[in-house]
Amino acid sequence: MLDKNKLADYVPGFQSRRTFSPQPPSQEELVLAQQAAEELAAQSGLTFTRFDQPKLLFDSFKRGKGFFRFAHYYYVISAKEDTPENRGKTGYFGQQLALYLTSLRLGCCWEIDRFDREKLAGLLFPDSEEKPLAVLLFGRVNPIRSLREGTIHQMRKLHSKSFDKMFRSDRLDIPYWFHLGLEYFHKAPGNANRYEEAIRLKDKTAYFTAQPGQEVSTGIGTLHFELAVNSLPSCHGEIRVLEDQKVCFVNTIGESEAHQAQPAKEDSHGVA
Repeated sequence: MLDKNKLADYVPGFQSRRTFSPQPPSQEELVLAQQAAEELAAQSGLTFTRFDQPKLLFDSFKRGKGFFRFAHYYYVISAKEDTPENRGKTGYFGQQLALYLTSLRLGCCWEIDRFDREKLAGLLFPDSEEKPLAVLLFGRVNPIRSLREGTIHQMRKLHSKSFDKMFRSDRLDIPYWFHLGLEYFHKAPGNANRYEEAIRLKDKTAYFTAQPGQEVSTGIGTLHFELAVNSLPSCHGEIRVLEDQKVCFVNTIGESEAHQAQPAKEDSHGVA
């Protein structure tokens, strides 16, 4: 059974990998991955389908298929309806699978908007109403990133926003649990260079507003946030879905007494 809380250890080192080993994952690794995917599908109501024909996937790409090397397997996360709520769930539950694959020493990479959704649906689900929401490629990887991967990561790092510019707060002090949660949120694919002022802290509740088209990234980030806060011994909370493209994290126990609150920076959006 997949233990979500144990996945927090793999968030700090999580990296998108696009260069895979010519040697595919073992049968045992594929079985473990499939068991986790089936469990997440049951929890989320989404469909996790594994494919081993990357050519069909790359045929649907609008750009960027040259970034990948030796891709063997990928999961398509889909649903009967393409809605903001289902896209958010795709990020939240799909990232659990990504972190679990990382725990198996496999590498993976999200693809959210690089492919043509209608074309991919026609190629992979010709007799179904399933609508692809995101793709998760995975496989064996070298512990050291390739030169191509390193260049891509460096380019994205140049355009990243500081995580202390990603939020607003009604408080004059920033509690440690929120600070740690933001650090983990910032590590989610896409969030480091796309989010600004979309997170608000009010009392012991953090509110996340999903920007149009970025619901998958928001789902990934809120999972990271939840895992980070729940890793603290005297904090606990959960993500709750609200209306109007919003979700929130409610710290139901309190702030960690073992850590002092962090002061808000004057040049940040720490005070609304």
